[in-house]
Amino acid sequence: MFRIFSNLNRKALLNAFIAMVLVIALVYIGSRDLQNFDAALIAYLFGTVFAVFGIIYRYSVWLQGPPPRSLPQLSVVVRDEKVYVTAYKEQAS
Repeated sequence: MFRIFSNLNRKALLNAFIAMVLVIALVYIGSRDLQNFDAALIAYLFGTVFAVFGIIYRYSVWLQGPPPRSLPQLSVVVRDEKVYVTAYKEQAS
């Protein structure tokens, strides 16, 4: 296989492909088996499909990394500052 494909995250690639197929299926169903589909908008459809693929791929890769795992703890700190900021300061020292 090509060297460029060896660096891709397979789980994120699968998630993005599933989302892309879902968008295409929803367009097919929503346009009543393409009876109400305007051919002039095909470029927008391709743009939307590729945008969904890219966004879902990047989001899936981002979720697999370490920073998102700490975000819920940080959001709790912001919401309930008095309780968790003191606990966070105790852990740091």
